[in-house]
Amino acid sequence: MEKFEIDRIEFVAKITVSGVDSHLVEDVVYYRRGMSFDMVMRWQWYFQYLAARVKVDNPRRTVRCFIARTDMMTTEEYIEWKRTNLIKAQKAKLTKLKNYPPQWDLFGYNRTEWLESVEKAEKRLADLQAGETDFYVMPEYANHLKRWLKKH
Repeated sequence: MEKFEIDRIEFVAKITVSGVDSHLVEDVVYYRRGMSFDMVMRWQWYFQYLAARVKVDNPRRTVRCFIARTDMMTTEEYIEWKRTNLIKAQKAKLTKLKNYPPQWDLFGYNRTEWLESVEKAEKRLADLQAGETDFYVMPEYANHLKRWLKKH
């Protein structure tokens, strides 16, 4: 049985702002990821203080402060995982294209289309193996505290 280690768990602090009677998040005011349990316990008061300041400056909004553990992948881990899966998919596509060529028609249109699709798949595979990211990557949240706090 594996020993439980609290230091290996990653925590996140997030402050969100919603409309008056809405549960849909309008903006993420503050986001911090990669904290240890010790850091969360020491700085929990600060995250709640920031949420309270935003609430005081925006009384008609719903402000929530979340402090929780997270098992989500980091952006770099997600990019590597997605790229690995896309490389496997491109290799399978190339194998399928090369093993089952189409029946040639009278004028050779099928052959040119097939060659173009093989070249396109080979190019995409080479780009993915070279480290190119041609897929959507969700950005990390930016902290918008200054936007929601009034100057005193």
